[in-house]
Amino acid sequence: MPATPKTRTHSKPASNDTVSAPVIPANNDTDNREYPITAADRATAVQANGRPVTAFQFRVYDAILCIPQGHVTTYGELAKHLSSSPRAVGQALRVNPYAPGVPCHRVVATGGKLGGFFGHSKPGVVLGRKVQLLKDEGIEDVAVVQAWSAWPTAAASIEIENE
Repeated sequence: MPATPKTRTHSKPASNDTVSAPVIPANNDTDNREYPITAADRATAVQANGRPVTAFQFRVYDAILCIPQGHVTTYGELAKHLSSSPRAVGQALRVNPYAPGVPCHRVVATGGKLGGFFGHSKPGVVLGRKVQLLKDEGIEDVAVVQAWSAWPTAAASIEIENE
């Protein structure tokens, strides 16, 4: 039986200790995943389709963990922070196996549009889930919310533990 990966909360703990985060539901109700923070756990992390989670995808997920509840950012702002492209960010979020604990629903399109959610962009049940998650955080209309862009410095970013 593999060891349970170490996890941490979304904010940096006061000490250097690793703290446990709740189990984060993945894309379906039968698969629960914890967000890996050690290099060893990240090396074996896989998406729902069985493909490995890439270093770039972890950079995206680490960055969105910094977005406070009740705030959103855009694919463009996140891409600028990561020196990447909005499309690459969207592709990483599309396969996020740690949602909603790694809150990809907080990333929206420029111009007040919702953007996609798990690869769906047409109104329906899946995009309705994104709307509900945002409403649960107090965001009623993404069109009137200013995109959050107060990214931490590299030194304050989530630190990965080496075992």
